[in-house]
Amino acid sequence: MNAKANINLKEGTIDLEGSEEFVSKYLDIFKEKILSSTSEPQTEEPIRKSKKVTRQTESEEEEKTRKPRSAPKVDIEEFNIDGDNAKGVPTLEDFVKPIDSEKMKSSNEFILAVSYYVTKLAKSPDFSDGNIEYAYKAIGGLDRPVHLRQIITNLKNNNSWFEPSDVDSKRWKLTRIGEIYFEKNLKT
Repeated sequence: MNAKANINLKEGTIDLEGSEEFVSKYLDIFKEKILSSTSEPQTEEPIRKSKKVTRQTESEEEEKTRKPRSAPKVDIEEFNIDGDNAKGVPTLEDFVKPIDSEKMKSSNEFILAVSYYVTKLAKSPDFSDGNIEYAYKAIGGLDRPVHLRQIITNLKNNNSWFEPSDVDSKRWKLTRIGEIYFEKNLKT
């Protein structure tokens, strides 16, 4: 059962909200403090000089103690990482290996490289979070960011490397800006 108490004492204000047990407990505490303060001589501004007491509701307190939410699971979506020697398409690993390790230290550049590989070399019109997840697992040795979709969204918003696909809202297209950045700064 939810209970609520509101005490004003000429704008001293105490608001409590929570279970009946919670409200009763703090009402008793404040009641004692109020009774003891009325037996003492009053100063001109007792409320303004006293510390303001605020108490969070139980739901706010529970929210603070909850475990942090984990990132949503990304389903792997495979694509051809083996390349095609006849067409001069390298494997994904050979494609990202020559990229300067200093430039590739950021997951942003790896995500851009994989999206370039999927859309330009594997000839897919778009790519998904699952393609990026698959690339991280296939290559190995790279630390996958926890919130992969958020990283891609940030790259869309901040760098304009990607845009949502016209076909599916869970897929992405590589923009011309992303292509140019890759070809100018990462491609060897």
